Amino acid sequence: MIDTKALRKKILELAFNGKLSSSNSTDNSSEELVKSIYQQKEILVREKKISKIKQMNAIKEDEMIFDIPSGWGYYKLGELCLPLSDGVHYAPEYQDNGYKCFSAKDIYNNRINDNDCTYITEEEYIGMKNKINVQEGSILVTKSGSIGRSAVVDKYFEFGLVESIGVINPIFVDSEYIKYVLDYGFVYSSYYYEKYTRGVGLKHLTLTLLENIPIPLPPLTEQKNLVKTIKNAFELMDKIDTLQQQYEADISVLKSKIIDAGIRGKLMEQLPEDGDAETLYSQIQEEKAKLIKDGKIKKEKTLPEIDDNEIPFDIPKNWKWVYMGEIFEHNTGKALNNADRDGVQLEYITTSNMYWDHFELDSLKSMYFRESEIEKCTITKGDLLICEGGDIGRSAIWTFDYDMRIQNHIHKLRGYGGIEHKFYFYIMRNYKDSGMIDGRGIGLQGFSSKRVHSLIVPLPPIDEQKRIVKT
Repeated sequence: MIDTKALRKKILELAFNGKLSSSNSTDNSSEELVKSIYQQKEILVREKKISKIKQMNAIKEDEMIFDIPSGWGYYKLGELCLPLSDGVHYAPEYQDNGYKCFSAKDIYNNRINDNDCTYITEEEYIGMKNKINVQEGSILVTKSGSIGRSAVVDKYFEFGLVESIGVINPIFVDSEYIKYVLDYGFVYSSYYYEKYTRGVGLKHLTLTLLENIPIPLPPLTEQKNLVKTIKNAFELMDKIDTLQQQYEADISVLKSKIIDAGIRGKLMEQLPEDGDAETLYSQIQEEKAKLIKDGKIKKEKTLPEIDDNEIPFDIPKNWKWVYMGEIFEHNTGKALNNADRDGVQLEYITTSNMYWDHFELDSLKSMYFRESEIEKCTITKGDLLICEGGDIGRSAIWTFDYDMRIQNHIHKLRGYGGIEHKFYFYIMRNYKDSGMIDGRGIGLQGFSSKRVHSLIVPLPPIDEQKRIVKT
């Protein structure tokens, strides 16, 4: 698959390094452009449309992230625009209709999305109107949440804004060009996010920080040429994204059909030498009886015979319908209790670390486990794990060479008789996709141990399980 985000970043890098330029030698330099901007600001001061021209600190060497061509310059964003503003610093009284009012959540995919926005009264809008100073060509940028998302107002209409959106009004500078610079620093490289946001935990962007962002500035004609080049390249990336999404959707459907055929015994021919599931089932029961006798597992309550009406689909004659608990030993992990500090402190995983067929283990937490709890709560390579809550039924196989502990919202399943865990992972995937697994309970929905134990699943002969998985 093509990494279009990386390509977009590279296109912007080339643009702001001057590698995509087709500048005209008759163009004025950016220095001349900035002089014109300051002259315009002086006019606006005399006309009392702005209070004063704010002097910005000089740009430091380490702030210049691009090597720019001759004729370009580095300037603070505040030098290139009217004084920055943002939305109101209070919570408006929202209505069911009226004037649209936008917050940071409404700026995404490079546009203002008004499908799910809030509304304010005409009176409240009039109170906002002079403060926010939005016009055609204004850039709206998010100051909190997903910081740095932006959109250009290509066609003005009357709307309100709250504090989470900043407003940039460039003077004699192409708004789309400024937007692409902000996109690079916030969206594609996170350079501006790391350097120009503040806060512990939830980061935010202030107008003072925003106006101090360094902008590599070419002459105006070159800005417009670069915007056109970038737009054309990004439109191609959009087409690639659409094609890749369609490809992934097609692949997902194909995988689903293959899995469905596999767990129904239709993916390949049944071979006489594989034997039958009834024999395998008997061997598993013998294995369990020995473990019960040796005191390694407890005797289970006998489950009722599986009724024909409970069977979800047909399977081959040499397969058998069984309960999940008949062929797997299973249990959940330990419930988190910050007051419990007995035992040894060990890392564990919870549902937030577990995804379909993979894990994300960058930020593991730890809690105390007593010696009597460690074996029960420890997973080892090959164990099948199933989520009790969250994305109910979400499953993965622990493939790592080291052991780990689990919290109580994860089921650990370890099969008897050498059964193929991956085959039952595919069953869980199929059952989930087809709506055969859901959550039950009041309040928090869950996939309880009782439901895991009584889940009806097909049991093929071992060798056929392995062939299906390999296929």
